[in-house]
Amino acid sequence: MSSFSEREFYLSEFRGRTIAVAGNCDRSLVDHIESSTKILKAGGARVVMLSPNSGDISFGRGAEAEIWRVLSEVKEASVRVDDIGRSWPLACAQAVSRLGVSKLVWLDTEGGFRRYGRPVSFVTHLELSKIDVSGTDSRKDLWEAIKVGLESGISSINVCQPDGLEAELFTYAGSGTLFTRESYIKVRRLGIDDYDKAADLLMRGIEEGYLVSRDGLGLDQLLSNGFGAFVQGDQIAGICSLLQYSEEAPFELAGLYTLTRFLGEGVGGHLVAHAKKEAERFGSKELFACTTSERVGAFFKRNGFQSVPWRSLPFEKWEGLGRSYDQTRRDNLLCFLTKL
Repeated sequence: MSSFSEREFYLSEFRGRTIAVAGNCDRSLVDHIESSTKILKAGGARVVMLSPNSGDISFGRGAEAEIWRVLSEVKEASVRVDDIGRSWPLACAQAVSRLGVSKLVWLDTEGGFRRYGRPVSFVTHLELSKIDVSGTDSRKDLWEAIKVGLESGISSINVCQPDGLEAELFTYAGSGTLFTRESYIKVRRLGIDDYDKAADLLMRGIEEGYLVSRDGLGLDQLLSNGFGAFVQGDQIAGICSLLQYSEEAPFELAGLYTLTRFLGEGVGGHLVAHAKKEAERFGSKELFACTTSERVGAFFKRNGFQSVPWRSLPFEKWEGLGRSYDQTRRDNLLCFLTKL
């Protein structure tokens, strides 16, 4: 299996789709996005650039078919959107909705959404609708347009600075704010079409030292017994597996990993809650987990786990399929168990 690639992870999400990119930016800022556009096109995506003052196509009645023809030929269309009688962000949101494009990326020199002066990486439509953006917020027209866009069918809207576009689109950490229409976390069993992305996440966790190194059989075991937390049905935000080494042994919560931009959004908690229910459904009375990270250990404790010595866990955990626990790693492990 090839080594993990963040860029390929996201390009697979965009392949065959049209991405709209909008921004009231001067030419020097727009230059920052050219490399991202080339990456998207090379990866099989199509790009519609929206601008208030330039474009080969003027968005009006019947423009959808003209845009489609250009995209069919060169995978990129430049469109001018007028703001007659409305704010320009709203005009863009309405144009993207009419095109039926599921993702809009908004470029703004101020970057993403901030709450109490701190950047926010992820906001749902419900959360945004509860935020008062009137009065002093200089970008209230943008936030209102995002609400309208999500309500009118756009699945997700990213807001970032122009020079942060590549990081926003192609890295786990992102650089701005991702707004989505629906409830953002749903946990389900991994399907075979999820395995490529899940395997990339597992390799990432191994490379970072959070997960134990496993050979192909060990990774297969995690995937076959894995489930994921998904944003809007198909964007994977985190993964985990539920393993049992013998009929008498407790289940293990293994391979837990969440994307950086979703840390603090409850993804890990949803995965743990699902694992507990599944283990109990299969008749287990206990669930255990191991980590070398103090931060992850604190997370397990917050979710009802208690510290236990590694020697109290099933012997097969250390000698089983495809895992590599040398003595040093075993001695540094933090082990936890919870009653179900």
